[in-house]
Amino acid sequence: MLLSSYNSLEASKNVQDRIEFDRIENSFEFMRRWDSPSLKEARDYTRKIKKEKDKLSPEELYKRIEGPYQEENEIEKQESLQRSIITMFNYFEEIKLSIDHNRVHGEVLKIALREPYLDIFERFQPWLKKRNLESQLKLLEELRNKWL
Repeated sequence: MLLSSYNSLEASKNVQDRIEFDRIENSFEFMRRWDSPSLKEARDYTRKIKKEKDKLSPEELYKRIEGPYQEENEIEKQESLQRSIITMFNYFEEIKLSIDHNRVHGEVLKIALREPYLDIFERFQPWLKKRNLESQLKLLEELRNKWL
């Protein structure tokens, strides 16, 4: 009976160790994805907007992302920008949900991604608010508040 109890404790410890290892791996997977081509492209777009941030009103920022545009090349740029920004915020929503459900180490991701996230969130907050997607904005604001 004592041996059976010891084996059960050992098995539980192994399971806990595996769960902890998986959480660390999931955290590092998010950090690897930060350098993926789609997020690199999105970051490039956000940097371009950052250079113009002081010149853009919230309305101009919204128009830059949402349009309307008439010419094909302007429409393509606008759609690429919009897709990139949505990709970026979807990524951060996934991080927030992963933290909430204990799939990752929130502190590890905070160390790695806090500064870029806070900067990106502040830059695009007027656009986020104007889109009227309350559940998305709530998640993103919660992540911001958690990482402040």
